[in-house]
Amino acid sequence: MRLDEYADYDALGLAALIRGGDVSAAEVRRCAAAAARGLNPQLNAIVELFEDRCSGGDPQADPAGVFGGVPYFLKDLGAAEEGRRCEMGSRMLRGYVADKTSSLVKRFKQAGLVNLGRTTTPEAGFAGTTESVATGKTRNPWNLGRSPGGSSGGAAAVVAAGVVPLAHGSDGAGSIRIPAALCGLVGLKPSRGRVSFGPDFDEPILGCAMEFALTRTVRDAAALLDAVAGPYPGDPFVLPKPSRSYLEELAVPVGRLRVAFTTNNWCTGAKVAPAIAEAVRRTAGDLEAMGHMVEEIDPVFDARMAYEANRLAFNSVLLLLGPIVAALGGRVDAEHAEPVILDAYRQMQCMSAEEFFVGTLAFNLARRQLGEFFETYDMLVTPTIGVSHVDFDTIDCSSFQTVEAFRDALEATVGPFTSPFNVTGQPALTLPLAQFDDTTPLGVQFVGRMAQEHTLLKVAAALEQARPWRDRRPALHAGSSAAR
Repeated sequence: MRLDEYADYDALGLAALIRGGDVSAAEVRRCAAAAARGLNPQLNAIVELFEDRCSGGDPQADPAGVFGGVPYFLKDLGAAEEGRRCEMGSRMLRGYVADKTSSLVKRFKQAGLVNLGRTTTPEAGFAGTTESVATGKTRNPWNLGRSPGGSSGGAAAVVAAGVVPLAHGSDGAGSIRIPAALCGLVGLKPSRGRVSFGPDFDEPILGCAMEFALTRTVRDAAALLDAVAGPYPGDPFVLPKPSRSYLEELAVPVGRLRVAFTTNNWCTGAKVAPAIAEAVRRTAGDLEAMGHMVEEIDPVFDARMAYEANRLAFNSVLLLLGPIVAALGGRVDAEHAEPVILDAYRQMQCMSAEEFFVGTLAFNLARRQLGEFFETYDMLVTPTIGVSHVDFDTIDCSSFQTVEAFRDALEATVGPFTSPFNVTGQPALTLPLAQFDDTTPLGVQFVGRMAQEHTLLKVAAALEQARPWRDRRPALHAGSSAAR
């Protein structure tokens, strides 16, 4: 199999070739490894390439799984594999080795996926851009002078560049959707509780974090959700699933939906740039042409309160940082932690239990307010992010001295439309439905009712047919002549 042929297929397509005997899993891995070695010097998206997996595969990955033999990368944060390093983009956690395999990774293996290594993330997954002191700047394959976003920026870069057809990501304030939008990908944040964090956690960062993946096609997202959704023993609650598989649901008409859309930045109150607004309005027009009822309206909720809840959630994860770092023999100090991380850590050390408890009350209020809106509307359409691109040294954890200034910048640029739905736990999806120019994809976000991922995926599949994006690819790509 040639590298350009490999890069043309999504994950289900590669799995079908392997299953049919047209190519071997070893050939597919060789292509992925060649793409990784050839492109990563420019992307800086891969922290570690597992050479043993590139050559020998993973004996624990089920070859009969829906993605049997297909390679992917694991984000260096969150889900982990026993015996492999998980350093979370941080100097403080350098050398940390996972002592158990996460439930999500077990399900990736059951689906037949083969993990070829770790992708970059900002320190502790804090930033909306993937650049850190520990691993440097990860670059966007659409424009190497820009960031792919974060915190799943390494994952987005390797998928957009054709290194692998899908990659693991996590989303605590938009960290799947932001890089998916900036890299022209499909990025689904499932509902809270849909994908288990077992066995180490219930729902991390006060329930704001969800794990899944970044893909190039809607069908890959649906098939992967079929493979990994569901509870793990001891999970606190179980979400209902549709009667059919998510992949089968793509072929079932969605019915007439009541759709709201907006182009107002909830953080600043300003309109987004005309090109971003046009992408949303054109999408609203497409949905109306499909027979849905579409209305321009903003949800009525206390946006500032929702942002503050997400800030508390992110800061709270650092309460675990001190004990972990101490166990590794390190320190949380200015020599080892980036300024924003250090400031947030120190603030949490000084916060009283009363202050913490009162702060968590905002979660309930935000969920109730937005929940009422979704009693009237089935889906909300917004820009995914508030800007067309992200420059380096603008929203990273070393360009600010305080966590407040950092979050102000984050919420005004890449986070105004994403983080409220981490607080509510609703499913949200971004699709690459527009381009600002040849080097700048634009994402449109779709937010659904709780546990209604199948509705979002069916709408996404219809839009993928109406406005296909599969043939759009960045100049730096495994299928280009420069990569061969």
